[in-house]
Amino acid sequence: MREDRDPAQLGERPVPLRLHVVDACRMIELVLVRLADEIAARDAHDPADWHNGRPEDRTAPVAAGWLLTRIGDGPCCPTHDTDRARIAERAREAAARIDRVLGTGRMSRVLAGMPCPWCAGDLVIHTEAGTVMSVTCATGLIDCSAPVPFDIDRRARVWASVEQLAALQRAIEAAERKRSEAERRARRTEDRRRQRAAAKDRAAA
Repeated sequence: MREDRDPAQLGERPVPLRLHVVDACRMIELVLVRLADEIAARDAHDPADWHNGRPEDRTAPVAAGWLLTRIGDGPCCPTHDTDRARIAERAREAAARIDRVLGTGRMSRVLAGMPCPWCAGDLVIHTEAGTVMSVTCATGLIDCSAPVPFDIDRRARVWASVEQLAALQRAIEAAERKRSEAERRARRTEDRRRQRAAAKDRAAA
């Protein structure tokens, strides 16, 4: 591209590469290919059968597809549970790496300093690509009386709809105001107690 070319002009121009994305893809490919090599070398009649002996097929998609068949119930599945565990672990790691690089990952974290307004348990916020998907309280069905459904699979009270999340935000803010007011009253009570004690000491002197 000419140096005096306006980038806004139509026509071909270099596509900017996100090098960190390229690096992540390459790392994922290396991990999957290495795992396929290791499992094939131990279990397969032909260690090169997963890529049909073609060097150009030693890619992440081909390795992932072959590893997926090893998890299945077919006759070629691995005989060792450790292989299944390794394949599952590498798949989770690859997905997590992609999520981190592309910013589309799912994240969960405790809302520090914002306990559940109904049971004072930890609230956990779950986001995906920066968007709040749900908030959960895992205190339990009996111990938490929050007015939202209890998800049996997640074993938690769940706020998921826009209305539920908005109501939770209002409840958290109201609980915070209540706690702040209680703390102010407690400080005033303590200050008065100290003042009375000081006055009593002066009178006794």
